[in-house]
Amino acid sequence: MKRYTFAIFFLSIISTILLHYHFGYSIRLSIHHLIITAIVHIGVLTILYWLRYISSQKKNIPGLINAGAYLYWIMLCLFYSLVLGSNYFWGNTITFDILRQYLGNISAVLSILPVEKWLLISGFLLFLLTLSGFFFFIRIRKSVNVRMTDTPSIIFLKKWKWGLVVFILIAAFLGKNIILDWKRTLHFEQEPLTYFVLGPMWEIHTDRLLMEQKPRTTADDECIEKVRAKEKNEKLVVIVLIDALRSDHLSMYGYERNTSPFLDSLYRTGALQALPYSFSGSSNTIGGVSSLFFSRDWNSLNMSQLNLMQYFKKSGYKTYAFLTGYHSGWYGLSAMYRTSCDYFYESTSAYNHAVDDDLVTLKKIESTRLQPNSFIYIHLLSTHEIGKRDNRFRVFMPDKIGLTTSQRTPIINNYDNGILQADFVCRQIFNKLQRDSLLANTTLFIVSDHGNLMGENNQYGHAGGLHEKLLEIPILMYSQDSSWHFTRKTGSLKDLAPSITEKIFGDKPTCWTGQSLFMNSGPFYQTTASAATVKTDLYNATISEKNDSLRLSIYSASGVLQSTREKKGRGSWITTYQK
Repeated sequence: MKRYTFAIFFLSIISTILLHYHFGYSIRLSIHHLIITAIVHIGVLTILYWLRYISSQKKNIPGLINAGAYLYWIMLCLFYSLVLGSNYFWGNTITFDILRQYLGNISAVLSILPVEKWLLISGFLLFLLTLSGFFFFIRIRKSVNVRMTDTPSIIFLKKWKWGLVVFILIAAFLGKNIILDWKRTLHFEQEPLTYFVLGPMWEIHTDRLLMEQKPRTTADDECIEKVRAKEKNEKLVVIVLIDALRSDHLSMYGYERNTSPFLDSLYRTGALQALPYSFSGSSNTIGGVSSLFFSRDWNSLNMSQLNLMQYFKKSGYKTYAFLTGYHSGWYGLSAMYRTSCDYFYESTSAYNHAVDDDLVTLKKIESTRLQPNSFIYIHLLSTHEIGKRDNRFRVFMPDKIGLTTSQRTPIINNYDNGILQADFVCRQIFNKLQRDSLLANTTLFIVSDHGNLMGENNQYGHAGGLHEKLLEIPILMYSQDSSWHFTRKTGSLKDLAPSITEKIFGDKPTCWTGQSLFMNSGPFYQTTASAATVKTDLYNATISEKNDSLRLSIYSASGVLQSTREKKGRGSWITTYQK
């Protein structure tokens, strides 16, 4: 039993070290995780220990002991694989609720990933076989060859067992407030095991942020109260966010492939404008979407401040949200703005299992009666790792990793196929607006929340760092009103909200920190970005532009400069300083 005990504790310690050093988990959070896992381990080992004693008297018990030990070992290994994997790709611990959604449609999920399905299944079976082989080495080999009545501890427990039960119940009752306070602490800071089992403490993702950030000020309250109903002007504002879309994979930003034929056709005629240098304020979805809606940097963000959806709602506009995926459960992403939505739709909740298919969301958009004097937010997943690509858009091949294909090429092809599909969805949205006689009075933006790594520095996904390919996103705008014209070359997501409200209503809320894209701010522009999440504080960055020269400076959480990268125009980024 010593080998088994050592193995489960060693696995927890190594995984916690990885979470701390590679994913930025604080020492405090790491210690809390080790404590909670130690409690669980001790509980399981106690049960196995007692069964081990009983096995000396009953022949069928030894098999039951190892069956239980094996099941716990497999569950523990799978748990840490999920935690480490989700932090690597998304920057957060996957919850059981999210996992349940995908397990309910596992065949479709496996088909989405840029890896051959048979290879995924074979890899998983090999993983289980390896874990099983290792368990054979650490298994509990034999029972204790003593009678339970022979040991003083057993005699004591048999004599006083009911007294111990009463003592434990009384101690639990008297200490329940301490236990609940500790549970809340673990929950708020997103301790992996607690968070996996229970999910966010509330729907809103930022449990810990709500507790640790600066409280909403009187000025914030006044900012919200100043928003009044506006005169109807028949305008329709649409924001289409294509999750994880990099600007350098669009032809209008210099990409050699024609990944967006419809949008390119609009761009060539001048109907669609592209901000030359456009950035996200974060390398993850929570940070990117919050930057868009709240027009704030991550470090000054408070989720109870004024957001763009709320602004339109208070201005008398009808508000819509059409979302591909499971935003309510995805760390409470939709809770940022959901209370201000007149009409809310997310594809997964409509089907009770994971449906990350933009074509499903498109059908809902096409069947919904949209009205003037409305604000519409659309979140697409075609370019995200979990977004489904329809077979008709599988143009760039091979798009699945197999035994004879390299890793990077299929991933890029799969990504570009996703852009083709997103471009088609955008075309259909335009057609819908045209059929409903709304397009002439529509201003439509196409943006992203962050980029994605596809082999740069041997990294994949979009978590944990501030690589320029995680921050360079498109900001595109369509309007038949010629007064809607970008006057700046550079901007970020936090500039979008004040740009819209200033242009339509001549109003910029004082609590928003972005700058209008329709006003010349001078020859120098600077914004910030962060890789921080609720539980980590990894890196911060400044992005500056002057005369088409761009600089990305990345700092550690303590403010120490880590690296500086520069480029001219659409040239390549060059490292000019590396610590």
